[in-house]
Amino acid sequence: MVLPLCEIAALHSHPSQVADRLAVPLAEPFALENPEQDLPIPPYTMGFLLGDGSFRTGYLSFTTVDPEHVLARLAEDLPDYEVSPTGEGSICYRFRMKDSRGICP
Repeated sequence: MVLPLCEIAALHSHPSQVADRLAVPLAEPFALENPEQDLPIPPYTMGFLLGDGSFRTGYLSFTTVDPEHVLARLAEDLPDYEVSPTGEGSICYRFRMKDSRGICP
């Protein structure tokens, strides 16, 4: 049986035998139909930047209090970029692209 949310809420506000039997079925696991592929930004890095990053300063920047783990992972995911703190003792960092010699401009 399918009920509108307002009816479910009303049942839960008045405990009864029916309210105790309400349940939402679990979703079945699924597999992505697309084969694995190289992405321009790896999923961990994209999620990290969406959660703790900034795209509005003219360059990518982010904040972290766990630089040891995060910086190692970003270096692995984005070898063409260098990450540097924005100031001494800062928890804010920014990305800079390395030039062909591996030096950041």
